[in-house]
Amino acid sequence: MAGLALALAVALPPGARALEVDEVPMPRVTVDGEFFVTFDYSERTPSAGGSDIIGAGANLDDSAVTLTLDKPLARGPAVGGVRLLLRLEHSAVEPLLHAFVAGAQYRFSLGAMPLRNTLVRFPTLREGDLLPYTHALNGSLGLAGESAQTLGDAAVLDLYFRPSPWRLALFGQRRAQTRWDATAGAFVADDEARANSGGVVLAYDVAKGLRYERIVRRLGILYDTQTLRRGDNTEGQLTAMLAGGTVGLNAEPEYPWELSFQALQSSGLDDRDTGGLPLRATTPDALPRERAQAAVVSLRFINRRYLMTRWQAALTVADKSFADIPQGSQQSVVAAFLWRLGPGFDMAAQAARTDYAPGLASIVGQRSETRYQLGLSMALEMRANSNVVDPDSILELEHRRGARGN
Repeated sequence: MAGLALALAVALPPGARALEVDEVPMPRVTVDGEFFVTFDYSERTPSAGGSDIIGAGANLDDSAVTLTLDKPLARGPAVGGVRLLLRLEHSAVEPLLHAFVAGAQYRFSLGAMPLRNTLVRFPTLREGDLLPYTHALNGSLGLAGESAQTLGDAAVLDLYFRPSPWRLALFGQRRAQTRWDATAGAFVADDEARANSGGVVLAYDVAKGLRYERIVRRLGILYDTQTLRRGDNTEGQLTAMLAGGTVGLNAEPEYPWELSFQALQSSGLDDRDTGGLPLRATTPDALPRERAQAAVVSLRFINRRYLMTRWQAALTVADKSFADIPQGSQQSVVAAFLWRLGPGFDMAAQAARTDYAPGLASIVGQRSETRYQLGLSMALEMRANSNVVDPDSILELEHRRGARGN
């Protein structure tokens, strides 16, 4: 009889089961995101000489909306839920969905999400403005677009040592990948469902509510490794190490100065052709396979009079060099400005300049690029049915600190 009852409980639809009190409770609903549009004007100087190439147009990239549904779990102070990210790139919407289970000391996420391949978010208008300097790039050939470098399928375990700001993350990822097609004589998309990269992050992250109380606000190191197809269709490893952080230069929450920095070292891929000869990059999409090092430093000032942001200005400089490319270096300077027009609504302006040394210019096809951007940004944030404890809230952190002291 017990076996029959169990079989019926599994086989019958939910509506036919014995009624329970609040069997499927309402989850907490969180919607946040940013709608961002700029008018971009750019000038490029070709590597072969001649007149500058000029381009202009509207840019809606990085506009995104995130919907998070989570609810308390039956055992312990834990929650489970799903997170849907809708992101716009090149006028196409990219949906990403992952599920998670989280407690005060851990969070496990599984699904499609932003990759863990950078440490510091620098104060530029868009995350991809300094992508070659700031991210451990996907080394697969023939991949274009920011999404191939920043999005993928992943399994991530975050371990938090609250109330301490330290965090340890272990991750395995499936990045977009390619394989060599002998018939086509080129690398083509490879849809093999397997994890092809992974790594570990050790970071010191101050909670948002306590950010302006600490001088050191973020420090971390990241190790990233990828399995890639070489030109002879064998597999090789590409590894990268990143270290960086953000520190406050003063203890004034109304007028804070912040310094952010990050260094990146990439091992490069031992790439070779079918004859066993080394392959060097001849096109921009092959550059992530080259041995390289990069550094980025930014200085930001925020006017937060009466603890309300009025405007902010930032200057960022970046340098990258490729060890096996003669005269293979590039430098960028980015100046960004945000003016708060109203709560969650900003006017943004940015000027960026990138120069390429002659050896690298022959590969990327230009000696320099200058881009000017002017636009508007609207932030979105709302929450309903808030029945879940935020482990990073000031109240919860102070409670845990007090409990540990007792």
